[in-house]
Amino acid sequence: MAKINSPEDLLSAAALLDDILNYKGAEELASTWRKSAEYLSTQKALLDFGGLSWQMLALDGNKALLITTDIVDEQSYDDNSEAEEVTWSNCSLRKYLNNTFLRKFNSTELSQIVDVVNSNECNEKYGTNGGATTTDKVFNLSIDDVRKHLNNNDDRIGKIDGEVSCWWLRSPGEYPINAVFINDIGDIDFSGDCVDFKNGIRPALWRIMS
Repeated sequence: MAKINSPEDLLSAAALLDDILNYKGAEELASTWRKSAEYLSTQKALLDFGGLSWQMLALDGNKALLITTDIVDEQSYDDNSEAEEVTWSNCSLRKYLNNTFLRKFNSTELSQIVDVVNSNECNEKYGTNGGATTTDKVFNLSIDDVRKHLNNNDDRIGKIDGEVSCWWLRSPGEYPINAVFINDIGDIDFSGDCVDFKNGIRPALWRIMS
């Protein structure tokens, strides 16, 4: 029997048991494996997907929320330097992630990436408009996502080529042309940077694991 030692292995094995309706104890064992996978996901479990290393942040049934282990690139949040208001729904970074970035994945991998509806809340400190609800395959985490899934500064620090760097969230900053980011010590910068400034990106997505 193949060795099972990762959340991905456990979820795949649990899915196989779901199909064995008459196997004694299959339901209980599948439940146990899913709980074990959930535990491993809290231990910064890493996996390869689309040629990149990802950290598993959460599980929901057979779906997992993933974020790249490292910063994969540095880009502006939006490339329109004359914009008066930029939100996640209309920024160029969202377009890049859901088009160019997706080309990293083969057809099988693409079929495992789930469309997710993202609410885009206003900035809680400054009241800045968060924009329309979006449907994304790939996205930046929001302030709430980071608080929930990366709840200490050490977990939030991002690196590119071994060097610590800031990275964008999708939430709005103090002004309509600012976006929030994680700074180099892992704090959430609620004021944000101007959207045409270049910061790191750590794409996130929901993936079917079985």
